[in-house]
Amino acid sequence: MKTKVEKQSNNNGNFKSVRIKVDTKNIVDKKLAMINRSDEFGKINYDKLIQFLVESMTTEQVDSLQKTTVTWKIEEPRLMKLWTKKNGKVTGEKWKEMLYMGQLQSFVKENSRITI
Repeated sequence: MKTKVEKQSNNNGNFKSVRIKVDTKNIVDKKLAMINRSDEFGKINYDKLIQFLVESMTTEQVDSLQKTTVTWKIEEPRLMKLWTKKNGKVTGEKWKEMLYMGQLQSFVKENSRITI
């Protein structure tokens, strides 16, 4: 006979865990300790801090944050697509040849999101 096993859920509110690096946690802990130094206000926790920061982010800050994740693996196809749009279709082989020969140096410098 099969019996149904019920799982007990840990219901301590609507919380989830978030994975962050140890260095990041240390930075946030120091900032929260500085924020919570005063006894004249309630305590700010991780949830309140993250919610405040996310809600107060500007479009420029989001754009800046996104640019920190750009790699050449992501940037090269975008640049090739932009080149094709401006100068006509080019094969992957021809693109690599122009790239290695330095023919795209000024184009990449003008249009890349990665600083050279």
